[in-house]
Amino acid sequence: MKFIISRASSIKARLGAVVGKPEAVVKHVRKGGVKNAHELRRQINYLTVRAEGVLDIRDNGVTPLDADQVRDLIETWAEDFNGKTNYGYTRHMIVSFPEGTYPDAAHEAGLEFADRLFGSGDFGDSWDYLTVFHNDTDNPHVHIVVNNRGVEHGQWLAMGMSSDMNIDVQRAIQVEVAEGYGIELTATTRLERGLRQEVETDTWKVQAGMSVVESTPEVEVTARDRAADVMTLSIARMSDLFDERANAISEKIEEFAIKLIEGEEPMVSRMEHLLDQAHHFDDYGEPGGPEYKSPELMHELRQHIALGGDEETISPDLKARVIQHIDDHQHIAESGGTLSAMADIVDHKVYQSSEDYSPPAVRYDVYMRDTLGEDASDNWSKKSADILQSIEKMEGLAREVEDPNLRVSMDIQIGELKGDVANMRPNDPDLQAFIMEDRRYSTLMDTAEMDTLDYPQAEQWVEIRKEVTDTASSYGLDGEAFVARFGNHHNVTLGTTMEWRSDDISTAAAHFQAQGLPDSQDRAEAVVDELHQLASTKIIAISEELSDVHAHATHPLLKGRGDDTGHSLEDDDGHSL
Repeated sequence: MKFIISRASSIKARLGAVVGKPEAVVKHVRKGGVKNAHELRRQINYLTVRAEGVLDIRDNGVTPLDADQVRDLIETWAEDFNGKTNYGYTRHMIVSFPEGTYPDAAHEAGLEFADRLFGSGDFGDSWDYLTVFHNDTDNPHVHIVVNNRGVEHGQWLAMGMSSDMNIDVQRAIQVEVAEGYGIELTATTRLERGLRQEVETDTWKVQAGMSVVESTPEVEVTARDRAADVMTLSIARMSDLFDERANAISEKIEEFAIKLIEGEEPMVSRMEHLLDQAHHFDDYGEPGGPEYKSPELMHELRQHIALGGDEETISPDLKARVIQHIDDHQHIAESGGTLSAMADIVDHKVYQSSEDYSPPAVRYDVYMRDTLGEDASDNWSKKSADILQSIEKMEGLAREVEDPNLRVSMDIQIGELKGDVANMRPNDPDLQAFIMEDRRYSTLMDTAEMDTLDYPQAEQWVEIRKEVTDTASSYGLDGEAFVARFGNHHNVTLGTTMEWRSDDISTAAAHFQAQGLPDSQDRAEAVVDELHQLASTKIIAISEELSDVHAHATHPLLKGRGDDTGHSLEDDDGHSL
């Protein structure tokens, strides 16, 4: 039976907002899903061992666990981690209660909240979960780590905005449960609060390294070792060191992210951060609201975020009205902070180049110090700067790698990590491209896999491959390394591909200059852009064709059929798992 928010409770929740009751707080930790036992162990160990203020650990909200039992639970869950998943086998969420809440009441309310969601069966299945109660902040809270695969029916846990267990339903359940323990909360909807839609992204893990086949014939082993022993060991050691550093950095990011969420410090999208800035700088104007403030435009922009939009998807009409509003009010001296933030949202280049424009770095520093305080702001900046320095060391490792496939894996991993840091530095212009995905390099089959196929259609791939590598080589580029960038990955950031393009242009410009050709830089930019577009279009198209051919050739149920009858789990947004 589905949980249904009663009309009475819905009205009560909205009345709570009017009389000033605190909002229900249910937060989903970004990057909270794990893909293997190692990541699960790291996640749960942080919550149960390393974190301060751990008061209670329970299995499915009932059985208190000691350290040995926690280890057993990790191994039991990990045994069933199988199949491909884009967003992980677990979900990590936090249900938090207002400052001053009696700890025992918060604890019990958190346990009942988890049971209503995951143990009651009201949402089509039940799910195993671990609860960890923390009382080390002003807001007592319960961490919940959920095994995403259902116990009774194997139903994959869905918590997106279109699911029955969406965030508004969760917050309404928290209000009802909390009331039974004397905790008064309210739960307005996301649209009413102007908050952004929950966004999930994949967890990080380097998908590169060496595997050993124990049954390899001795003659092959000898030949391989004599031919490439030094290189193999070098690649393996480099991959291990890179992986070790990546895990250390991702752990730092996860721990810091949890602390930010628990402390109610903002980790938001760039557009939401800019809107927060615009509203914040309004406060320096007139008590009744400055002339340059536009509640109507701000509301529309908030709604745009709530529906999953960003700067790239703002409608032309709304963008034009924001630009007109900026032009109409830029003569007001106090408007600089607000209008500058709005100009960044709509990319108003004329205003951005004017003397009235306040640069992002200046606004960011003022805003963070005003909202967090001096100490918290300094800590925020130091933590993220330290992480960026660690990532720079990883980039140094990647530059030493000669194997093109391993280098591409490292580049992609570094881009993901930069994207994670970008969420902690939402107005850092050097990082924003790393939170945007670039699908131009994502194929249905890896290029190395297509190299091994012997279908008639594979001859087309051979021709395309040769065309791309020959063209790249004619510009002074490494053709094999260029092709290696295309593969069955769905986490390539725009920042990563921009760096690939920049490197290619520099190499091609030097090549043309050495040949004595005029306008080497302009020539390099033109041919590199054309090459990237040509390769993306042709490689993606042939990978789709070969993937379809391969599926029908290797799956008995698909032979002779024109449709894909394969089944896969899907996540909240309909992506295959």
